[in-house]
Amino acid sequence: MNETLGTKTNEKTIFAIRGVKDTGKTQTIRKIHRLLEKAYPTAKVTWVYPKEDPLNSPQDICLFMEIDGVWIGIESQGDPSCRLPESLEMFAKHQPPCAVILCATRTRGGTVWAVDGLEHAYGYKAVWIEKEDYQKDSKDNDQENAECANHIFTQIVHLLPQKPAH
Repeated sequence: MNETLGTKTNEKTIFAIRGVKDTGKTQTIRKIHRLLEKAYPTAKVTWVYPKEDPLNSPQDICLFMEIDGVWIGIESQGDPSCRLPESLEMFAKHQPPCAVILCATRTRGGTVWAVDGLEHAYGYKAVWIEKEDYQKDSKDNDQENAECANHIFTQIVHLLPQKPAH
């Protein structure tokens, strides 16, 4: 997992998990969402897609979370020709705008351009997290996804005014 650091507390930040197909981007984002829900049980969650919590389904998710007045946008769909550009714009245009956005992208092309465009048009600071290719042993994949999720979760917590409940 490689990343570009440099986020500040009052800066609008987009965490973009970048990788080729089937590298665990969606699973990692779903884990981050669950970590945030557990750490901030009073967080307000508004589902965009699907319309309600899919629980343990592996499907992509798109939602807003509000934690102590700070809005977070989460979009796990990062395939070519997906809804990512629309979701990013929705998060940036929300009132108030999402201070933190978490999304998945491929390694190049339209999804990467969507994040770059958001960075320039709306003043977000992009933090790129590279997902490596999956190994054949799914235990290693689950462990890598959990480690990546915990790392990103910790960075998001540093950007929030309220620290998590223990």
